[in-house]
Amino acid sequence: MKVDLNHKLTRGARRTLTAFSSVFLNLLQQEAFEKITVNQICTDADYPRTTFYNYFEDKYDLLNYCWFLIVSDIQINNTQHLTPEKAAHLYFGNLYDLLTERKDLLHKILLHNDIDGQMVQSFVNYLKKEVNRIIGDLQPSLEHQLPKDLLVAYLSETVMVLLTWVFIDQHDLPKETAIAYLEKLLA
Repeated sequence: MKVDLNHKLTRGARRTLTAFSSVFLNLLQQEAFEKITVNQICTDADYPRTTFYNYFEDKYDLLNYCWFLIVSDIQINNTQHLTPEKAAHLYFGNLYDLLTERKDLLHKILLHNDIDGQMVQSFVNYLKKEVNRIIGDLQPSLEHQLPKDLLVAYLSETVMVLLTWVFIDQHDLPKETAIAYLEKLLA
């Protein structure tokens, strides 16, 4: 992304980013990611292509920004005292809640986008990267005699397999059941 999200954005920049991301998420509910063009996004957002390219490299960059917006709603603070396993549980629960809140959006997008397609894989990869980052920032408990990067990969992969199974493959499970499955998978 060409805009540094770590710095305070102007009102105009926030408005422009909101317009592009809103239009893009609406388009994803109507047609496949591969068929959506930058021209279509710009027309629907009522911005010229030059403005789009002032903010994004391409539609993949905008897609990642949309994932950033969705995942940024998850706040996990004060995790230094948590083991990676506890962090995996906490992050799984928060992601479960977020995806449940956005279930209608997700289902509409999945109607037009193949599970094995670029858009869905982009979403799964983005979530996986975030889970890796959060769990990777923690110190493994002393009971583990595994390399930290292996433990982090295992935990994040397990979280993502279960989230994908529930939300992408659309197995309707109550949160308590999903958490019980996670605990069994991590046992």
